[in-house]
Amino acid sequence: MGLLKGYTKQEISWMMYDWANSAHSVIVVTLLPIFFDTVAGYTADSVSSMSTWGYATSIAMAIVALSAPFLGVFGDIRGMRKRLFALFVGIGVVAVALLSFTPMMDFMSSTAAAGRVAGLILALYIVSVIGFDASAIYYDAFLTDITTPERMDRVSTMGYGLGYIGGSTIPLVIFLLMNLAGVPMLTCLAVIFAITAVWWLVFCRCSKTAARPPASRMKRATSAAACAAWALRSGRSSPTSRCSSTSSPTFSTSTACTRSSAWPRPTAPTSAWTIPA
Repeated sequence: MGLLKGYTKQEISWMMYDWANSAHSVIVVTLLPIFFDTVAGYTADSVSSMSTWGYATSIAMAIVALSAPFLGVFGDIRGMRKRLFALFVGIGVVAVALLSFTPMMDFMSSTAAAGRVAGLILALYIVSVIGFDASAIYYDAFLTDITTPERMDRVSTMGYGLGYIGGSTIPLVIFLLMNLAGVPMLTCLAVIFAITAVWWLVFCRCSKTAARPPASRMKRATSAAACAAWALRSGRSSPTSRCSSTSSPTFSTSTACTRSSAWPRPTAPTSAWTIPA
């Protein structure tokens, strides 16, 4: 694709997750409140439906905001960032997939049935927002692993644009075409919620963001410092001949230090220690 020419495979993989999760932004965040308002109209308290939706959104955002520092700490544990990213993506996808069943439920039969469906919609919406926002914490953190500081703005901007071009536009167009074709509105909603879940999952799987990130600069600096310290202890003034750094086009850099027989081992002092009289 000419649009992505000049980007590395890891950068493109990172961008593709924005393509994947943007369907949630436009379908769940935009269309679901309208459907909820319709369901809430059949409940006993149909007047305060939008305020209830606002409370649900506030609860979801508060949960993410309060847990974000802890999620960040757990994400810094070796190997946990990818697992937590996959966990919250799975939570969000499952919640959106379950939302696809709610339009087919009989919420018009009684106020009690409408209340149950409305409560289910709110619960699944809160869970999906938590999955979406929490996975974005780790998704954003991957940016420092897949590109250089000089390219971060360019890569981030392109990913944001791809999200609008693909994830935000295509599912919405599908929904509008079904509606124009005469498909019943509730059926359109059920189908588009299912498509959103599949879209999120499939393009997240296509994205290789969770591939092993390269060693951090701190790790490389620590390895280099350890190599230099060993060389000094070994009596070598210039360790560069034995400490090599190799890099790949995917910014995965590793530093290695090798010990050779040409480097003398540290020896104990030959003179004996004496205790002064």
